[in-house]
Amino acid sequence: MDPLSILSIAAGVVQFVDFGTRVLSEAKEAYSSSVGRTLQNADLSATVDNFSTLSSVLEDKSKLLTNAPAGSSHEVFVRLCSECKDVIRQLENAISKHQVTGDHGFDRAVSSLVVVIKGIWSAGEIDHMKQRLERIRGEINTALLIFIWDEANKRGDSAAVFAQHQADMMRNLDRIDETTRNFSQQFADMLDNRADRSKENTNQFISVIWDSKTLPNPTPPDTSKITDQLQVQKINLTIANSLLFDTIAARELAIPEAHVRTFEWIFSEPRVGDDGQPLWSDFLGWLEGESKDIYWITGKPGAGKSTLMKHVLGQAPLRSHLKKWSSDLPLIVAGFYFWNAGINLQKTSEGLLRTLLYQILSAQPDLIPQIHPRRWTILQIFGCEVSLPSWTTEELINCFDTLTAKAGNDYSLALLIDGLDEFEGDHKQLVNLFHRMNMHEGVKVCVSSRPWNVFDDKYGRGPMLKVENLTKEDIEVFVRDKFSQSDGFQELEAMFPDEVDRLLRDLVDKAQGVFLWVAIVVEFWLDDLTEGIRLSKLQATLDDIPDDVAKLFERIWNRIDPRFRAEASEYFQLIEGMRRQDNPTFLQTMWLADKDIPCEFDFNSVTETVANNACKNTKRRLNSRTKGLVDIYADDRVDYLHRTCRDWVLQNWKTISSRTRPEFDSSFALLKAITIQISAVAHKASASISFEPFTFKDALSSVMAFTHATIGEASKLVVLLDRVNSAFAKISRQRKIFIKSTFCRDLLTQAPGLSKAPHWTFFAKPELIQLKSVYESGYSPDGLSQVWFLGFCSQFPISSYVKSKISSMPDVFISGFALSEMLQSTIFGHQFFNASPVNLIIRHTPEYDKERLELVEFILEKCPLGCDSLENMLDDVRGWKDDDPSLREYQVKVESLLQRQIGIKTVQVNQTVQTASASQGTPLGWKLGFKKRVKDILRFDVRH
Repeated sequence: MDPLSILSIAAGVVQFVDFGTRVLSEAKEAYSSSVGRTLQNADLSATVDNFSTLSSVLEDKSKLLTNAPAGSSHEVFVRLCSECKDVIRQLENAISKHQVTGDHGFDRAVSSLVVVIKGIWSAGEIDHMKQRLERIRGEINTALLIFIWDEANKRGDSAAVFAQHQADMMRNLDRIDETTRNFSQQFADMLDNRADRSKENTNQFISVIWDSKTLPNPTPPDTSKITDQLQVQKINLTIANSLLFDTIAARELAIPEAHVRTFEWIFSEPRVGDDGQPLWSDFLGWLEGESKDIYWITGKPGAGKSTLMKHVLGQAPLRSHLKKWSSDLPLIVAGFYFWNAGINLQKTSEGLLRTLLYQILSAQPDLIPQIHPRRWTILQIFGCEVSLPSWTTEELINCFDTLTAKAGNDYSLALLIDGLDEFEGDHKQLVNLFHRMNMHEGVKVCVSSRPWNVFDDKYGRGPMLKVENLTKEDIEVFVRDKFSQSDGFQELEAMFPDEVDRLLRDLVDKAQGVFLWVAIVVEFWLDDLTEGIRLSKLQATLDDIPDDVAKLFERIWNRIDPRFRAEASEYFQLIEGMRRQDNPTFLQTMWLADKDIPCEFDFNSVTETVANNACKNTKRRLNSRTKGLVDIYADDRVDYLHRTCRDWVLQNWKTISSRTRPEFDSSFALLKAITIQISAVAHKASASISFEPFTFKDALSSVMAFTHATIGEASKLVVLLDRVNSAFAKISRQRKIFIKSTFCRDLLTQAPGLSKAPHWTFFAKPELIQLKSVYESGYSPDGLSQVWFLGFCSQFPISSYVKSKISSMPDVFISGFALSEMLQSTIFGHQFFNASPVNLIIRHTPEYDKERLELVEFILEKCPLGCDSLENMLDDVRGWKDDDPSLREYQVKVESLLQRQIGIKTVQVNQTVQTASASQGTPLGWKLGFKKRVKDILRFDVRH
């Protein structure tokens, strides 16, 4: 079909959707409004005529669609036209059943719109119909975009140039109707990156592309034909960088480098054991040959598997040997290190795939348009500044499938993955994922893990090596090099050479190939040698040291000075507190969490020198208090010495945490530290914390989670949360973090007089029930900053803070609007944020029900909501659909509280009627007074 016909059909669908959405929006506002807003007079017969006209237009245009190929954008147009016809039938049937009654304008409005909608559909059904119309519009735009993009590719144009060409043609064609002509120009404007107005719906438009399961994928572009190669490079770089995450290299940096002259055997021919058999499967032969088996490196905890993998990945011989396998094809090598003690992306398949794809696509950027044409196309059309949806695991797997399918023809791919046992998830699925990668020609996979059954069953019969069986000589090299740097050791060796040599051999033998164990013991001995320990005492120490790593950690704990064990315990709790929020712990956070730092501390009041020295002092205390169980890495990140160390800490958590001071609250300490850091960002543009959406989510989630978990004093909590609110508000104004939000652009369009973006809490809120009416009523975001933030807090709920602020700010809440917002936020808090940055911590959890219900009751006692509003809220509660028994129990309790409040309001109405009936005033005065009093009870106006 020609582009003009397609544009005409799309314009007809969009015209219908716009009209239907407008009707439903007015109906929903009338249905749920508790603000007493007078509606415009509605003429149902005119509405029916309008729908009929649009239906006829759409019917005529849809006849142009014939023989649409399956899976094409034409087929999408056919389906969406059919959906529009179905919507038209439903709306016409609903409206035609009712006639307008009443003579007064207000009566006509009520009978024509409110009665119809309430009689036919619930508020939820209206929302469902609106969402359906919005989806149709999104899909028609997206299908049109893909059609235009494909047509432009055929002609060698950009989508924007092609769309503008069609719009120019339509201006000169008499047979084109005005609606289609205008729509074509609007669409061309939308594709023009230079037009500010075209960006209003871009984010919503892009999200529809991802959400739709029926739209065809764009054809992968041939970037060699694109004139602007700088744009191609920019798009490729944008997509590759979108795979990055903050800790993508953290685990690799934390793994110690192989000691000099160790692990060199991995690139040599295998040694032969006493039985004449090789001690390990030939790694060189596997690298150079055509073996289709996955190579498995296994060993005990602490044996040095990760160090060996890092050594292999970082050595030049790896590539030279693999090049013999890849021959003339380009060679791509990528690696990943799972880390169970790290953040979520360091221990999941999402983090694995993002890391591998980043490394591969950075090495071969020309692959990017081929493995993800949809992302590439969007950036080509709208520019690299638009916000693309976050990567999903399914999307990453699909990309990797495309990537591995090309291996063997276009390139050779070698993958080295460390720490399969540190993966958090189903290990069988992980094994299957690597099998799926390795089944393609031109792909090699080497993995390492502990010798768990799930891995032994899969890899135990293939090429493999066991690290602890091969590192005795490496450990001896390590031990002798370390002790050679000790003056105390050299003195003993000069006096007792044979005894010292025997002692070192005993130490190596007792290590049983576990590098971690011997590294810890060597540090013990070096400390003792500095103090001039006798040789006999060293031997006794060796005999006494347990050969099990876990027991060794217990020994280290017992060596901590009793004066410092409380602090050691608190450090462990701070690390685990940050880990629960999927955030790394840094020295700065440890410093600011210290009990000597007050809640009001101003980070920007200290110089950089003072801050650096404070962190150095914190590092000194960490080393002293934990005796090496916690380490500080190059980026000032604080973490456990080894995964086995964290395992031991968690197994002994009860003992360790029992040493804590009674007044210590790790959640409050971390809330304080993060609040100080956020406040520093608000007042210093060069501060190190970024507030792009990902890190904004981290900060916000952490603040709310720590606040909810804290048992600190309410007065200090108020101080901290007030600082958070103030800081985020200032950041939002300074950095304009909302400007990319479609919601905010729409709001500014609807309220031209509004000069500022909304309060920062709206950035996290996908649904705003009464936002438009609030701004029309003259409320300013700054003036109601506390109201917005309290509504946000009530969704968790942070009841102690909310109650304290309500009690201390009675003038703000006297109108009832703020309390009604908080009541809705409290009741529906676990539903409001399902798609927001904090969705992981706002959800229904039975343990929070008691606190949530108490806050609902508290607000109901304070709130002047009338019966109509309470009834609407009760309907929404009854409309919940969930199979969770605990949520059903919560639902019943909320219903009971609302029904009780409705009963109280009903009694007030009856009393008012009785009082009014007994009134001796004039008939007119009685009537007006009665209506005013009943209206006050049944509903309130937020503008008062």
